[in-house]
Amino acid sequence: MFMNICEKWKTFGAALAALFIASSGGIHAQETSKYPTPEPGILYNRDGVDVFDSGYGSGMAQHPTESDLFYLMTDRGPNFNGAESGIKVFPVPAFAPRIGLYRLVGEELVQESIITIKDSAGNDISGLPNPEGAGSTGETAQDLGGHVLEPDLEGLDPEGLVAMEDGTFWISDEYGPHILHINADGSTIERINPFGTGEGGRTLPKVFGNRRANRGMEGLTITPDGTKLVGIMQSAMYNPFESRAWIRGNSRATRILVYDIASGDSQQFIYFQDRSNLSNSEIRALSNNEFVVLERDGAFPDFEEGSRVIKRFYQIDISDATDISDPADGELGRFFDVNGEMKTLEQMTTLEILDAGVVPVSKELYVDLLAELPEAYYHDKPEGFVIVGDQDILIINDDDFGIDGDGAGSIIQKVLPDGEVDGNILYRVKNTQEAPTGFALQILHSSDNESSFQDPDTLEPKILHYGSVVNGLKELAERENAGSIYVTAGDHTLPGPFYEAAGDVPSLGARGLGDIAFFNAMGLTANGIGNHEFDGGINDFAVMLNAAQYPFISVNLDFSNVQLADGTPAIQLGVDGGSVQENAGKVVRSAYVEVNGEKIGLIGRSPADFFNVIADPASTLPGVDFFGGRNPEDNQPLVSALGMVLEQVDILKAQGINKIVLLDHAQDFTSDPLSANSLRDIDVIVAAGSTGFMANPQVMGPFNLLRSGDKAQADYPTMREDSDGNPVFVVNSDQLYAYVGNLIVQFDDAGIVTSVDDRSGPIATTADAVGALSEYLMVPTLQPGAEVQATWDALLETDFIQDLNTVVGVTSHPLQGARAFVRSRETNLARIAADSTLWFANKWARETGQGLFVDIALKNGGGIRSSINGPNVTRFLVAQTLAFDNQLAIVELAGHELLAAMENAISRYPSLDGRFPQVAGIELEFDPNRPGISDQTSLRHPSRIGNLTVIRASGERVALVKDFRVVGNLEQTFFLATNNFLLTGGDGYTAFKAINDDPARNVLIPETGEQQILEDYIVQVFDGNVNVPTKLDHPRVQVYNYLKAEGKYSTGYFDESAAEIVTFDPILRRIF
Repeated sequence: MFMNICEKWKTFGAALAALFIASSGGIHAQETSKYPTPEPGILYNRDGVDVFDSGYGSGMAQHPTESDLFYLMTDRGPNFNGAESGIKVFPVPAFAPRIGLYRLVGEELVQESIITIKDSAGNDISGLPNPEGAGSTGETAQDLGGHVLEPDLEGLDPEGLVAMEDGTFWISDEYGPHILHINADGSTIERINPFGTGEGGRTLPKVFGNRRANRGMEGLTITPDGTKLVGIMQSAMYNPFESRAWIRGNSRATRILVYDIASGDSQQFIYFQDRSNLSNSEIRALSNNEFVVLERDGAFPDFEEGSRVIKRFYQIDISDATDISDPADGELGRFFDVNGEMKTLEQMTTLEILDAGVVPVSKELYVDLLAELPEAYYHDKPEGFVIVGDQDILIINDDDFGIDGDGAGSIIQKVLPDGEVDGNILYRVKNTQEAPTGFALQILHSSDNESSFQDPDTLEPKILHYGSVVNGLKELAERENAGSIYVTAGDHTLPGPFYEAAGDVPSLGARGLGDIAFFNAMGLTANGIGNHEFDGGINDFAVMLNAAQYPFISVNLDFSNVQLADGTPAIQLGVDGGSVQENAGKVVRSAYVEVNGEKIGLIGRSPADFFNVIADPASTLPGVDFFGGRNPEDNQPLVSALGMVLEQVDILKAQGINKIVLLDHAQDFTSDPLSANSLRDIDVIVAAGSTGFMANPQVMGPFNLLRSGDKAQADYPTMREDSDGNPVFVVNSDQLYAYVGNLIVQFDDAGIVTSVDDRSGPIATTADAVGALSEYLMVPTLQPGAEVQATWDALLETDFIQDLNTVVGVTSHPLQGARAFVRSRETNLARIAADSTLWFANKWARETGQGLFVDIALKNGGGIRSSINGPNVTRFLVAQTLAFDNQLAIVELAGHELLAAMENAISRYPSLDGRFPQVAGIELEFDPNRPGISDQTSLRHPSRIGNLTVIRASGERVALVKDFRVVGNLEQTFFLATNNFLLTGGDGYTAFKAINDDPARNVLIPETGEQQILEDYIVQVFDGNVNVPTKLDHPRVQVYNYLKAEGKYSTGYFDESAAEIVTFDPILRRIF
């Protein structure tokens, strides 16, 4: 079962119905009955603390023939921890463990008889620890007076109970562990343990002698055919004892023993707990191979959202599990070779066990006790249970005889969170909820991956981890019978090292085809078109499209008049609303994919700023336009994409498709937002092109496991309301193959999302996350697939990539190039990039005899693509940082043109827009609260700019704007170095485009790319040693400060001495 609805709600707006948040499987038990055991007597009283004659909760078994009779068993008796480690205090040392027979009469649980457990001679046994060599826990037993109590060879700490038809019982304990066979009168028939010290002489495998103290064989059951006992250890054993600290904190591996009653032969299997240091309290058989295990912690429930308290039942199956028995029956059991080191199973991580080929028992949630009980379950130790009727569970707690220790060696009453003294209470948890109906869909997604297959600093192969995560999540959906689609929302590619290297791989044969090969191999369903797919030009795009085994979807881009170079494959236009199969390798406005008998509609939208973020679109994308055309002044669409999206919605709906996903590459700033409340019949929006990502704060194993230092900016998913009041779920993921988004939703028959699985969220593409997902799936370390690995290997082997490993320098400080920084402020890396541009422009002008001095350098923040963390600076890092490798351009412009350009540069702040300026030779202050002005060729009056000063190459400071007023001559000219992208009007720099388009204007274009310029600057100016602090003094671009001090009393600027300021003259700008 894939998911079920539980009672956790999220509400978003009075008009929107509450939506269920789903758990990941299990029976939903919405009806319970509660049966307290009879009022207990008092065994002992000490200083007002009652030791109750109770404790009937450690083990439970149903009577073999009478359905209303149940056996309840105590453990070793009242005890608590002493003041010193290893001391166990027994207030009633003579207590003999016992079994009570109870009948369920109406709403009452009535005790009918008691069986005291005895040795083979018929003497009552005690609950005192065993001596050394016979099951000792290492504890020192004392009475309340501090007197040491002698160990008892026959001592027993009963936990698991099986009632046989012949009236006998099988009991497991957590001392030895021992398995006892006792008569109906309680006398011992046989005692089986790892030491050979019990009646009958039969033994358990020696490895079980390494059980952790008080965490022995906590549960015991018998197969329905009556031939085998099945016991489960409470926790990972201290195997060996010297590794106990690591095992306690890390090992999830607990052993299950299957013991043939007749022959004494045994098998061992591994059961993985949800996390280390939990307790398996009981096991019950459903069949000869299937069982239910109660797994819990020792904490009192707190009923807070996000609580980690666990009281869960799991259904397990041993059919396909690996028998990990040691044929030699060594004291430490079987060893495994882990990278040349021999380890026991308990010394191995979960992933090491799986990678060793050990298959654990399968495990599926059966009932989450705390989630499913309609009233608070306050007990810390649910232990005994049986399954009756139609999967109903009868569960009883261990009340510890109503006592506890105070941590200092004194006895206190055990009090529950509700203020009551703990007592044995039997709950009947009934399964009354049917499995949910509807359709479960997993949507795997990412965007803005931009050919960034490898971390340039750490060399982490992100693409391999990404492929492994995709494969693992697809397997998860397949196991749970959920439909699964895998989509990207644009910016597949970006010309950079690996994009270029694909042309040198014979099996790929062209730039950008490495990306396509990866996505084909990973089974991509569809890509919503962004803008970076076109950075290599329209012919590169056509080649990539032709190789893709999936459609490229955009509702607003018109390719009907596209012009391609001779020999370039045609850009085929698909059938709107057709299947992804028939539209594979084509551009289409919408498509559908069929999974598990349901059709899912897909619509894509490209950014409204598309033609402003493409370098020289007139020459690089000839014939491409928006449907409806665009404004020649600012390149914005003349027709909103909203109507186009809704048109495609209607096309899909006409085919009976009522589940639709919009792939929206909207960017951080868009002039044509598609808000959820303007849409209809869209269920999920996969957003892209923006900075920041979504995640849930609650990490569940691999789910929502973030990269170190990462922090989400919004909840995953973010819920909105459409124009009809239906829910719309918005998701995104971080860029550059850093995460795989994983949205799991349930639809009703009307195509409305009714629940979101709590495993939804991003999964990091790190080795740790791959390991965590592998552990969650209980499989060996996930792999990316042979085709992905082969493509990656081929790219790495190219001479192009090998050359990029050359070190060109070192840096003393990390060089900040993260998107959120370079698009909102000056950074040290951006300053170096701007300085290198100004340096090289003057160097080139001098060496080529241009007879000019370049005053200013301007780079767009969007052209800086990654950080350089150091200490080494390689060509690969330089290439990743300045991935576009834009060409240098030098223009002469007047002050009014410079003002227009700089107003455009900061016009969209605080949106993280790529036009944000990184400069040299300029000091700029601006007020983001004033209107932003963009796409202008000339300005005579500032809007946002409060101060603008040019520092000429000669060192002269030229103030053009001061305190939002023009103070300089706007006709004077300057030489400015920029790049060919901005020169042709990219990012709204219309002033540069107007200059470039005017044949009378002075425009110089050295044939040098920005990557070579930065490398030369590091080598020649820094001498290979970059030392620019992360925190910059005197930023060149900053927000205008209205509170700057213009003078001090000591300067004589003010007319008055230290006195009250009573007025301010705005004309003179003086205070009095």
